[in-house]
Amino acid sequence: MTFTQIEKTVATLRPQTQRKLMSYLVALELKRDEKYRAEITRRLNDRSPGAWIPLEKLERQLKLTR
Repeated sequence: MTFTQIEKTVATLRPQTQRKLMSYLVALELKRDEKYRAEITRRLNDRSPGAWIPLEKLERQLKLTR
């Protein structure tokens, strides 16, 4: 299967299934790349208010708003 075929297939999936796929891919990357895992962990542990953006802003940036 080519990447283009995978993209087309993923585009037809329901949003909930796409989110499960994203979670799976992130989990694979976390297992594979120690630096990536360390950076994600650092960011998740950063509780300073300036480190986080509001969900609404993230959705706008990702064009996820309905």
